[in-house]
Amino acid sequence: MTNRALQALSATEAYVLGDNGNLWFEHAGTDGLWGAVPPPRQQVDGSVAAFQALNATQAYVLGKDGDLWFEYAGENGEWGAVPPPRQQVDGNVAAFQALSTTEAYVLGKDGNLWFEHADPNGVWELVPPPRQHVDGNVAAFQALSVTEAYVLGKNGDLWLEHAGANGLWGQVPPPRQQVDGNVASFQALSATEAYVLGDNGNLWFEHAGTDGLWGAVPPPRQQVDGNVAAFQALSTTEAYVLGKNGDLWFEHVAWNGVWGEIPPPRQQVDGSVA
Repeated sequence: MTNRALQALSATEAYVLGDNGNLWFEHAGTDGLWGAVPPPRQQVDGSVAAFQALNATQAYVLGKDGDLWFEYAGENGEWGAVPPPRQQVDGNVAAFQALSTTEAYVLGKDGNLWFEHADPNGVWELVPPPRQHVDGNVAAFQALSVTEAYVLGKNGDLWLEHAGANGLWGQVPPPRQQVDGNVASFQALSATEAYVLGDNGNLWFEHAGTDGLWGAVPPPRQQVDGNVAAFQALSTTEAYVLGKNGDLWFEHVAWNGVWGEIPPPRQQVDGSVA
């Protein structure tokens, strides 16, 4: 799901969401270096709650009022008009994940998750748009494709869900395999591997069984660390881990290539991190 304050496109370009709700497209100076504060920038929009950029000229923007928009730069290729040229995707949106300019997963404030798409002419113009119901009572999700997504229920159960044999969502709940329970947050790497943070602060690297299916609860897993507040995995062997005490660490597996030593081999990145 999209909930970020920064999205970098390259070493010299990034979208930045200010704490006042203003969203900017920012870039380094003509020498290719950052340094000026604020840097050269163009305002994308205001009253923004969350966003997902597709490139330097196209972005999905969720307003603080719950309206989700597909926005794009002007004819000159630059942002500046507020609001910019845009098409409304949906309303009463809590979170979303765009797959392309015409396809997105949208989580409503009522806990219903939908797979939505633009009209056949490639334009978002109906509210709600053409859509398929994925599931209900959803707290969080991570889509892998148009037919497969990880879904975290409000009860803490995490599932890998997929569309029906016809390739369409609609059955609620959909065909699915349970990954784990008592889950606070997660990050999937693939359909068979995921990092899972338990509601007790324990972080695990989990994987499906030898048959490639999830089902055992808990699944085969290796503990990464404890007393974890948040994390971001880079691969099956490396992750940034934020402790509940505010210390941020870069952690990696031991010499044998397996997580398990608590705490694992690690380097402190910073302290007092929010």
